[in-house]
Amino acid sequence: MMNSKKIRIIKLKDPQLRRVRKNLRDIIKLAAKDEIKRLLEITSNCLKKGKDISSEEQIKFTQYSRECNQLMSALSSSIIQCSSGAECDSLEEAIKQGFNPKDRPTDLDMVWIPYYQKLFCLKCYESTFYDSTYRNESEDPYADPYYKDSCKL
Repeated sequence: MMNSKKIRIIKLKDPQLRRVRKNLRDIIKLAAKDEIKRLLEITSNCLKKGKDISSEEQIKFTQYSRECNQLMSALSSSIIQCSSGAECDSLEEAIKQGFNPKDRPTDLDMVWIPYYQKLFCLKCYESTFYDSTYRNESEDPYADPYYKDSCKL
C-alpha cells in the first residue's frame, strides 16, 4: 500500500513495459487464484465432515479460512485490478468486447487515491473522481459565485 498523501497516476507509455507489466500481473493473479481455490477446497472438505471434525481440524479450518480471506483481500487491494469491483468502467468495456467477467483486465494504468487508500483504474478515476476543476488548470476553481460567498470573512 502506498503512503502518499497526493493522488498518484501510475501510467506506462512504452508498449514493451506495458506488456511486461500485464504479464507479471497475470502471473501474480493466476498464482493467487490457484492458492485461493486450493484453500477453498480444503475448507469445503472440512465442512463436508460436519460435526465429525476434530478440534485439530477445526483449528486448521479456521487457519485456512483466515488465510483465504487475507489472500482475497490482498488481491482486491493490489495494483493488479481496479478497486471499483463490478462497477469498474474498464471491466464493463471488456465485457462489451466479449471478455469473460471473471477475467478482469490487468493491463490498466492505475491511480492511487489517498482518501480511499485504494488504487483505481484510470477510466474509473476520470469518470468518478476526477473533478472538472482539475481539467482546466487555467480556470480559477474559486470563480463559482456560491463558493466565493461561502468563503467571505
